[in-house]
Amino acid sequence: MNLGPYAIEQDYSHYVAYASDVIFAVVGTASKGPIGVPTVCTSPRDLTNKFGPVKLGYHAIYAGQYFLNQASKMFFVRATAHNEDGESTATKGIVNLIGISASGDVPNAVVLNTKEFGTYLNGYKVSVVTTQDADENPVTIVNLMTPAEVVVEQIRVDLAKITVGDTLGSNYLEVATIDSTATALKATTAAYTISNGNDGNEGIKDADYISAANELKSDIYDMNVFAVPGVTSATVITSMLSLAEQRGDCVFIVDPPANVKTPTEVEAWHNGRGTYKDHSKFNSSFGVLYFSWQRIYDSVNKAYVSVPPSVVVAPIMAKSARESEIWFPVAGIRRGLVHGVYAPEYSPDTAERDNLYSGENCVNCIIEDPISGLVVFGQKTLYRENTALNRLNV
Repeated sequence: MNLGPYAIEQDYSHYVAYASDVIFAVVGTASKGPIGVPTVCTSPRDLTNKFGPVKLGYHAIYAGQYFLNQASKMFFVRATAHNEDGESTATKGIVNLIGISASGDVPNAVVLNTKEFGTYLNGYKVSVVTTQDADENPVTIVNLMTPAEVVVEQIRVDLAKITVGDTLGSNYLEVATIDSTATALKATTAAYTISNGNDGNEGIKDADYISAANELKSDIYDMNVFAVPGVTSATVITSMLSLAEQRGDCVFIVDPPANVKTPTEVEAWHNGRGTYKDHSKFNSSFGVLYFSWQRIYDSVNKAYVSVPPSVVVAPIMAKSARESEIWFPVAGIRRGLVHGVYAPEYSPDTAERDNLYSGENCVNCIIEDPISGLVVFGQKTLYRENTALNRLNV
């Protein structure tokens, strides 16, 4: 008998690496940030730093915030409306500063822009004070302040040296124009207000969302789940299902329209029946549908708001994958608990829930369990054939 250490080999090749935890991609509107560029965000603060604060009606921002409370990586793709020339309609905020010339005040001596397109600094104030340093040289102090006049940033400006496009050492502002007749900024403690920033949401169309989402076609963006929260056009949904099928490595979370409020309506809508005959039934193993919209409390804007189910479902997928295995069903009282919701818009009863989950119906319900609270019931994909591919965990 030979004594000694022995190597015992185990084949773990059939297990999925930990690095494959759920990565979410979100397409939607925002008040700042890159337009049409998939951008990595790693925390709720990172998301708001890059794409602006939570705003009422901006479902994609809510979705990102909720998801990043359970995971550490997502992609955000900002969508905006575009004009006939294909240019985004988003605009930068501006502020006009008064200057002094030989003939008197120059109203627009220096025009500053916000660095990014959007409304994120609308209402903020810029105060300009001209003083002297120890050598009695003129010094201009520019303060960027919140609407409540809390200083966000203070910069020192040498007026003799600024040029168009100069960022002035600011994280938020840049020089748009300079009037050559102005010799200095007017010494004043008054605050100018930033205005005219536009998020580019007015007139946004299905094609704008589809164009933004198409940036995710490349496999350089490693994602498992994606959504266009609150955008429920059949055209957009069909395009997103096609995108997921082309990639073959991710699933699209489908949101029902906000006005589809009852089980009867969501059954007809996802099957393309009745008043919803304008589109065919959704049929894809790369799509998954949840019902209904959920009421949450927005602590930033101090208001109760209704959000699409994708906002609260994606975090459940991340949490389940982190705490168990990715092939386990994302449903039930262990792995399907819904957090951060005040109340559902509609909680199906047992008969309604079973009907939406039986036969060719493919609706996963968020229900109120009397003991556990809000729970996801079901994990069907939108695939209508009775095979393993009509289950999300497969």
